[in-house]
Amino acid sequence: MRPLYYANYEFSYRWSYLNGYNTAVLRLWKESPSSEMVIRGAIKNKMNFHPLNIRKYLSTHKKSTHKKSTLRETNKLIYMLPPGLFDPLWLKRDNKQPLSVLSPNLSEFEDAFNPNMVTDEIPGLDPTTFDGSPLNIRNIEDFFRGAFTYHWHNQWNTNIHPTSWIGVIQTAYDDFLNGKRRNLYNEYIFEKY
Repeated sequence: MRPLYYANYEFSYRWSYLNGYNTAVLRLWKESPSSEMVIRGAIKNKMNFHPLNIRKYLSTHKKSTHKKSTLRETNKLIYMLPPGLFDPLWLKRDNKQPLSVLSPNLSEFEDAFNPNMVTDEIPGLDPTTFDGSPLNIRNIEDFFRGAFTYHWHNQWNTNIHPTSWIGVIQTAYDDFLNGKRRNLYNEYIFEKY
């Protein structure tokens, strides 16, 4: 996400198809008017940082023309990026882009945790006749290319199997930390790779 952190604006991403900010990724500047409005609004509401409340907190800005500010007005304060950059499966999962073919072509959030191939994961490949390991096909470089993150939606207690997509990501990250591979930005931790 480094390119975004060097950007000269505060941002979050859209809550699926709704006009709410997803606080799973929320970048605010220290002591900015936006961060002050969000934090003050949350404090007044029992520390409620729910994504659908962030726009309400921003509507207290002096430039806001009415209680329910428009997306255009709040975007001037915290830019709302499209969900596909952080949560590429969400719009398909919410039936807003049901015909989208993703890479991998998953349908449900839980599919990323499945140790086995799922139907249509790779178009043209029949998982019932595929006799290899999913690791022969799954690699970190092919997991939602172009997305900065993958939001796994409340799967904290789900076991991570090494052959699942999340297992592939975990292995690649662990290997990076142990100096066994470069990351997706072609960086490495140790001098000798």
